[in-house]
Amino acid sequence: MATALLPPPQAAPEPRRRWWAQLRRDRAGMTGLAVLSLIVVAAIVGPALTPDDQFQPNLQQTFLPPGHDHLLGTDQLGRDLLARVVAGARASLLGGLAALAVSLVLGVPAGLIAGYSGGRWDDVVMVAVEILMSFPGVLLAFLAIAGGRKIHAIEKALRITQALGPSYETMPSDGWMTFTPKPDYEGLPRLNLGVIRGGMTPAVLTWRSSLVPDYCEMIYDLRIVPGQSPESVLIDLRRLLDGLRAEDPDLRVDVELVQEHIYFPPFEVPRDSPIVPTMTAAHHEVFGHPPQVGALAPTKYAGADSAHMHAAGIPGVMYGPGGKYLSVPDERVEVENIVKASQVYALAVSRVWGMA
Repeated sequence: MATALLPPPQAAPEPRRRWWAQLRRDRAGMTGLAVLSLIVVAAIVGPALTPDDQFQPNLQQTFLPPGHDHLLGTDQLGRDLLARVVAGARASLLGGLAALAVSLVLGVPAGLIAGYSGGRWDDVVMVAVEILMSFPGVLLAFLAIAGGRKIHAIEKALRITQALGPSYETMPSDGWMTFTPKPDYEGLPRLNLGVIRGGMTPAVLTWRSSLVPDYCEMIYDLRIVPGQSPESVLIDLRRLLDGLRAEDPDLRVDVELVQEHIYFPPFEVPRDSPIVPTMTAAHHEVFGHPPQVGALAPTKYAGADSAHMHAAGIPGVMYGPGGKYLSVPDERVEVENIVKASQVYALAVSRVWGMA
């Protein structure tokens, strides 16, 4: 009589372990899990991966390749692509979780009640679901946006321009800007709205002109007087904007200096400084008549290297062949004035150095 020895029966694996074992054997499933995990981690720790603002354009760094400063490069507006990918991942995950939460809180109880009760309640739920399913998802999104509160960024910006005042007009001393009026600087300070652009997103999507613009930027050029500085103007401007926010809680605005523009600080040189009579005498000798001296328009509105020389402790004056056609569409200088101004420079330099 033969006896067969059979192994003891093994317990069936737990469902959780069985699911994980099947997933590990599925290469496509493991790849999808890895990608999803990477997206979740990037969305959670995104601000630590990149300090850049996904909306802040930088037109001097457009279409940069991946590198140390921008791991994924930049787009056509100079915005960091990694920051935009991370922000998009966070928005997508939050949107999916919100939709899931709504379906669990509202959809599951409604479905359970309809399935359990049947009859009229079941018919009402089914008709409501069929009506919703008949609308395209994009149309429902537009309806949701249209039903929300509209904040027109360009109209908000226009209100700021009204508060700042008109371009190329003298700022009143009792206005929003703090300064001490001086007779020599009549006509200053003043500002000019040089750039305004707005639309949907900082990219200004022109093909979506039917939607309410959520973004608008303005670039102002300011000409200030001695005693003022960019920092003091920023303080005054932020005080003005705080007052506008108090009247309009929907107003959201950021203000900063345009770093790529060269700043020429205002300066004053005493009339008895040695460089002033030296240049005056040289001009008189070359042109045959004395020059005008003082804060003259329109040159007093302009910037020059003499401002940087003054900041370095070197007294200087603004002098040159221009002025007659300054700050006009066809700005130009006459050749004769260039030649004579060069003679004035040479004569003044020789006298400063004791050579004449």
